[in-house]
Amino acid sequence: MGSTFLALTNSVLTHFGEVPLTSTSFANATGFHSVAKTAVLDAIRKIQQAEYDWAFNYLLGSFTLTSTATATGRTQEYSYYTSTTQITESIDWESFMLLYLATLGGSNIPVAEAKVPYMDYDEWLERYRANDKNISYTDGSIRLPRRVFRTQNEKIGISPPPERAYKLSYDMWISDSDLSAYTGTTTIPSRFDWVIREGAYAQCYKHREDQVNYNISNKAFKDGIAKMRELLINRFKYFRDNRTGRGGG
Repeated sequence: MGSTFLALTNSVLTHFGEVPLTSTSFANATGFHSVAKTAVLDAIRKIQQAEYDWAFNYLLGSFTLTSTATATGRTQEYSYYTSTTQITESIDWESFMLLYLATLGGSNIPVAEAKVPYMDYDEWLERYRANDKNISYTDGSIRLPRRVFRTQNEKIGISPPPERAYKLSYDMWISDSDLSAYTGTTTIPSRFDWVIREGAYAQCYKHREDQVNYNISNKAFKDGIAKMRELLINRFKYFRDNRTGRGGG
């Protein structure tokens, strides 16, 4: 669980001997207090952008496919996950799984869970687009989603468009939108508040034209991000033996 915007900002202000903000004064902060708020946001943003697959940003996404026909055909593209405080940074396109039929006759009907493979957009365009657009859904045939692709407008493409409301899951990584309310929290766990603080200190020292202390805090900030990588992202390669057994005694 991350710390609040107010708590992070006040920890920076305290470091510089400034009067802390309150829930009442936070929104209209001016002068150095406003600088401190911006510095905290800058530090959070730099940490988030340092890696797209931070463990604390992982989310198992899922969505239900639309089976209803429209005037332009059946729905084939689905937007990335988003919320008022989070945005999608990355999707593991090899992780899509077919889960179950969302609704059929008023109940959930299981189907065999299966991987839905990823296909390059150009390959879908060349091999499957025409067929997907001309499928007849009047014969009652089951048409499971067989492949996913990334559209040119950054959406999730499904091929073929399903005849029923199937549900898919996938692995994804999200990040914070910029905090604004004093109660807002970051996805970065509170045990790494010190890294955020060092990044914010650096920006505040830069604002004050204190190059010596800026260099010290900026180095500590970069070292902190490196430590986070070490602790949270497994970079060891896993080697799998693909040799075929040759039999014998």
